[in-house]
Amino acid sequence: MSLLPVNHQLEITSIDFDPFAGGEVLLTALATESQQEIWASVQIGDDANCAYNESVTLQLQGELDTAALQAALQAVVQRHEALRTTFSPDGQHLCITEAPSVELSLTDLSGLTEPNQQENIAALQKQAVTAPFDLEHGPLFRVELLKLNAQEHLLLLTAHHIVFDGWSWGVVISELGQLYSAFQQGTKPELDDPDRFSQYALMLEEAQDSEETIAVEQYWLQQFSDAMPIVDFPTDRPRRRCEPLTPTASTGSCRLLWLPASSN
Repeated sequence: MSLLPVNHQLEITSIDFDPFAGGEVLLTALATESQQEIWASVQIGDDANCAYNESVTLQLQGELDTAALQAALQAVVQRHEALRTTFSPDGQHLCITEAPSVELSLTDLSGLTEPNQQENIAALQKQAVTAPFDLEHGPLFRVELLKLNAQEHLLLLTAHHIVFDGWSWGVVISELGQLYSAFQQGTKPELDDPDRFSQYALMLEEAQDSEETIAVEQYWLQQFSDAMPIVDFPTDRPRRRCEPLTPTASTGSCRLLWLPASSN
């Protein structure tokens, strides 16, 4: 607990953050360690952010029922907390909202020649992975439908790795097919209740203070309490001796600094 003098003035900085911008927040949970690491990396800039974009393209053959597809996508987002999750401004907490309306934008390429279609498809696929996600406001999952002709469509699905991974694609694509078929036929989808990501995050949070976790951490701290061993891997040629840096017109000047053992 820190105490401040009575006459101490606090400097308050406003943050452009509305936790309800993406819908009513149903619950919050502590972000996992890996999510916090990704969030920190994303702060470097848009290039770092887009490095975590994941995208797949589904080829849909036959007459497409866009209403059934829209309903299936909405149901997938409703089922999985990760797809309706955003992050607090400091990246420490998940904000799980009610399912936002999935925007299924349609790009009609049916009037183009096949070479022009392929050119546009490549451009749209590139755009899908180079457009950054807003981790605070979301959504972190987006879809786009491309019409090639009346019997052929492409569905672009893009998500941010902070809430999605390779295993997730298999789950979502499988469910999307089952839900689409059910809605198209006017039947009730029969799917098991999904695991809740918030429960998984809570389990990891509770495990951090468990006796088992503390014991494992202490074991490894003890194992490496002495100097770390030097691993001398064999190489295909002798390693060149490190030469001291000689100042040149391109490198600028060099100064040798000795850092004290203690800052006191």
